[in-house]
Order: sequence, then structure tokens, then C-alpha cells
Amino acid sequence: MSMDVDQVKTLRNVIDQIDRDLMELLSRRLEVAREIGAAKEGGAVYDPKREEALVKRLAGENPHLGEPLIRAVMGEIIGACRAVQGPFRVVLMGPKWSYSHEVAEKVFGSSWDPVFVRSPREALCKVAVGGGDAAVVPIENSTEGAVHSTLDGLMELKGAVWIAREARARVEHCLANQGDDLGRIRRVYSHPQAMSQCWRWLSQNLPQAELVEANSTSEGALRALDEGEAAVCGIRCAREMGFRMVIPGIQDSPLNTTRFIVVTRREEREELRYGDRTSILFTLPHRPGSLCEALGALSEHKINLMMIQSRPIPKNPFEYAFFADIDGGLGDPKVEAAVNEMAKRTSDLTVLGSYCSLEI
Repeated sequence: MSMDVDQVKTLRNVIDQIDRDLMELLSRRLEVAREIGAAKEGGAVYDPKREEALVKRLAGENPHLGEPLIRAVMGEIIGACRAVQGPFRVVLMGPKWSYSHEVAEKVFGSSWDPVFVRSPREALCKVAVGGGDAAVVPIENSTEGAVHSTLDGLMELKGAVWIAREARARVEHCLANQGDDLGRIRRVYSHPQAMSQCWRWLSQNLPQAELVEANSTSEGALRALDEGEAAVCGIRCAREMGFRMVIPGIQDSPLNTTRFIVVTRREEREELRYGDRTSILFTLPHRPGSLCEALGALSEHKINLMMIQSRPIPKNPFEYAFFADIDGGLGDPKVEAAVNEMAKRTSDLTVLGSYCSLEI
């Protein structure tokens, strides 16, 4: 097939003009965003309800483009517009290229300032005192269950922070190493949950290696790199840090998925009632059947219970608080009625957030 050189040149000129038009429109959008920031006078710049509604509307109006493309493009544009309104700090597990870091890029684009900490609980505390505008932390894994540090932080700060949205990420672990001889590996560094998710592969292929816990997968990778040992981490982390050998897909379950939550400072705004999932925290009176009675409110209003997890209350030995996720947002009258009825049947109930869930 011969190529019409003149036609290709003409079409490329058309593309060049489209690109110039796009840049002009983007500049105008950034300028308007800057004006909005000035009008807010330091108000919150992260509005998950508006951002999600915008993506859904554009996807509905342009089905030929597909929601994944629209979400990716608009995520970067919205992130850039957020940044011109002022610094936007996201608190997450560090150092760079932890799974939290990768998820934050998918949620916020690339125009934000990372604040790295050592634990999910520390991340939540930092947001609560104004040390960050949002935190991205894991809350539950499909094989290892709840992340206790996150639950404990939410329990400690229940009146100060709010779950603004959820992101579910398929997690593929790899073994990162500087050489190709597995027999020479003496230590493997990683977060304990990541190593548990790869227990079968590690026990079969590296029975001689000591498993050394780190605060995050990226911290483990950095320590492994410094010591010439191996790490269990994400593929991007391994490549960004320059490991020479990467064995992908070592997790025991091919469906290994982690739920991450985006947490902001609590604000009593009507838009925070939107979403398709609501998280609550409650305690119970000491009498037989109190848990069954409380959960009965959900059944009576035909609301689905999606998760329940108990955690010990540090100041009350052998007493427990309960975390629960229910289907639907507080903007749904049935959900609101069920939560209000549960509140009457518990000692204390706090809504931790109504939010949308995003698959990434």
C-alpha cells in the first residue's frame, strides 16, 4: 500500500492546530480555576462529588471515547486546576512508589505534593491536624482482610476525619532483586501484609531467605537495594528504583485486590452525603443480642451489610468497637433511616463517610 505523503502532511497540520486549540482551552480552564481559588479565599479545593459527576457526565455525553480515557485525561486536568488554587498535599505511605503512591496518582493525577509517613494511622493523624489536605491509605485486602492501623486511626480520630472516596486496586507483587540467582538471596524485605499475600511463592522458591518486615513495600525495596538483597514490591517500584531482576505475579491469589480510602478533614457539607457506600463506627451496650439488634435496623430497611470488623478499644480492656460498610449513601432516605435507627440501638455511632468507589 502506497502512502499519500501530501495527505499525511495535511492531516498532521490539522492535528497541530487541534493541539494548539487544546492548549488554549486548557490555559483558559486553568485561569478560571485560579479565579475560583481566589474566590474561595483558602477554602477546600478537593470536591470529590463534583469531580465524579463531571467525569460521569462527560462519559455519558461522549460514549465513543470511553470512560477510562475520559477519567485519565480529566484526572490530570482537574489535578492541574486544583494545583493552581494552592498547594495540594497528599499524605501517604513512603518512600516513593509505594502502592499508596501509585493509587494517589490514579485518584489525583500528577499535580500534587506528597507527604510521606510510616503508617496509615500516622497519615490520618497528619490530615486531622492540617498537615495534609488528603490521605490515601489501605483499609482492606481481599486475602489478608482489614488493615488494623487504618481502622485504629479512624477510631481515634472519628470526629476529625471523613472518608471522601474509595479506590480498589488490583495488586500484583513482584520479587525485585539485583541478580538472577535466587539461591544467593538471604533476606527479603517488604510490608508484612505483602509478604503474607506471597507466602506460598516465597516458601517454595526462597526457603532459605529471612523475611524482614518494613513499614511499606517501597521502604522494603529501598532497604533491599542498599543491602544487595531482595524485596516484595510493586512492579513500578522495582523498575523506578532500578532493580535488575523483576519476577512478576508472585502473589498467591491472581485476584489480589486492596481497597484504599481517601480521607480528608471532616466537614459537615451536604455534598458529603453522596455516594454508593457508607462507613460507620459504633459501640454497643453490654447486653445479650445487642449486635443482632443493631444490625437488625439494616435488615428492616433492606440495606445490605457489605463489611463488618471489630477492633479492641484501647482505653476499655476487652471491649470492642465495630466498623461496618453498608450499601448506599446517606443521601438515600432508606440508608439515612437505617443509620438513624442503628444509632438508637447502639451506645455510640459515628458516620465515617459516604463516598463513591472507583476501580483503578
